[in-house]
Amino acid sequence: MAEDAVVSQLTDYGLDSEEARAYIALNKLGPSKASTLASVLKFDRVKTYRILDSLRSAGVVESSLSKPMRFTAVPLEKALDSLIVEFREKVTKMEASKEELLQAWAKLPSLAEPLSGPKFKIHQGRLKIHSELSRMTKLAKQEILLLTTRNDLNRMLYSGVYDALAEASRAGKSIRILTQIDKSAIEMTKEYEGISKLRHMDMPGLASFYTVDNNEILISVTSEDSMKLDDSRDVALSTDATEFVRVVKVFFQTSWEGALDAQAKIQSLVSGVPLEELRIVRSVEEYAEMFTRMLSSAKNDVTFVVNLPNPKLLPQNSWEILQGLSARAVKVRLITSILPENLETVTRLQSIAEVKHSNRRLALQMLISDRKEVLLAPSTTEDTSAVFMWSNIKAYVYLILQLADELWGEGIDAQPLMETLRMSIEIKESLTNLQKELNVHGLELESPGRVQGLSGVSHKFDVLIRNAKQPKQFFVADIRVGPEAIEPQSMLSIYARMVDIKPTKAFLLSISPSEVARKGADLASMYGIDVIVGKDSRDVCLKLLKTIAPLIKAKP
Repeated sequence: MAEDAVVSQLTDYGLDSEEARAYIALNKLGPSKASTLASVLKFDRVKTYRILDSLRSAGVVESSLSKPMRFTAVPLEKALDSLIVEFREKVTKMEASKEELLQAWAKLPSLAEPLSGPKFKIHQGRLKIHSELSRMTKLAKQEILLLTTRNDLNRMLYSGVYDALAEASRAGKSIRILTQIDKSAIEMTKEYEGISKLRHMDMPGLASFYTVDNNEILISVTSEDSMKLDDSRDVALSTDATEFVRVVKVFFQTSWEGALDAQAKIQSLVSGVPLEELRIVRSVEEYAEMFTRMLSSAKNDVTFVVNLPNPKLLPQNSWEILQGLSARAVKVRLITSILPENLETVTRLQSIAEVKHSNRRLALQMLISDRKEVLLAPSTTEDTSAVFMWSNIKAYVYLILQLADELWGEGIDAQPLMETLRMSIEIKESLTNLQKELNVHGLELESPGRVQGLSGVSHKFDVLIRNAKQPKQFFVADIRVGPEAIEPQSMLSIYARMVDIKPTKAFLLSISPSEVARKGADLASMYGIDVIVGKDSRDVCLKLLKTIAPLIKAKP
């Protein structure tokens, strides 16, 4: 891997990958014959001689006068100096012959009619593109905007574009540059900060654009971002279509406002202290990458507020990452609305996270990692224009954390609720299995069910049974499980809804210890509620039907 990195760096200085590998091999072998090098590199001799001749011309390899001829690699620092000098000589030669070429061009006859309307032109090759940039810069009257890679800015130092920009800056032209700044770009930024305003942004690819006033724009694409100035594969499009220029300038301004000051970014790189920033994330894919990074890198604790299930906002590897956090003893808090449809998911998560139920249906999903960074997302991704937000700004993270802590504090322990949901599902399945008996009595089952009260409020019950022939006759029931299932709070909850909906009868269904059931029944009778306790869900359902049957036969 180390050799691949060196090869990549050498290609930035103008060597191709085969030349770079030949240079490295000669450094290892010492003075060697071409045949020896060909054997090591597994190249044929003709190809090896061509590569050695090219390296010798570039000043990075020397040859002896002996026979057979032996080749030696020049020390790296001297070799790099030779390659840089070669770049400069090419540019100098081009600049020296520019006027001569322009004069010769002017003498050529032309019968073509001048084009009307916007003009578009294709430029092929890195040197030609940089030559066009220099021309555009010299025509600027007010403003130059540039978004490009750090390597492209480095190439401009040797191609004449930087000199044109420096001249424009001295003439009072406004120059703004957006680029990606990393440790390798720190020295380069010093050159540009003296002639322009410079900001950092994460570059999404290898495309660049360059605008001059409201008059011209050049957009270029490179296949690889090496330092080679004579790469012929780069392609660019330039145009004076003002509407096109205007649209790109709007994009630049939006990017500029969200970018980081160059010096602040450099200080962060040097000190190792992350910058405080708020970043807009505009795609589900980028959101998933950031979500995965935050979850994987957590060292102490993670708080996650989510409306489950939402597979688009939970990357596929989330389960494996959460298991890894559990193994590393990272505390995970999950706040969600526990529903029948996510019961299985929450059950799995309980083994690796503390889970609480929230009655709130939040419009936002929150992920907080180590109380240092937060990622916000809409609770669904149905809106294709939705954006996501990440921040490590202390005050902002603190605010979101306070909200999450509040939700956690008011949250309901998951286990009792999950047991109730399981029992509700089992009772619903048991009632469904007893559908024939229900049909005999003309009953219709809803689980859960809702009834609108006299107040206009819609009240929810775990079980709702209606008489199909007499709609005003209906029965409601809530389900409670566990040793504390039948308690005053449960009774009051049912009673308050009974007063508003006036059911034929209200029930509390439970599987509880007999002593708890007896005390609960006594308390429930005070509120006009029947408690039905069974050994399992089927037993509860049979007893419920047995109790309802005589009431159905009675006249309303």
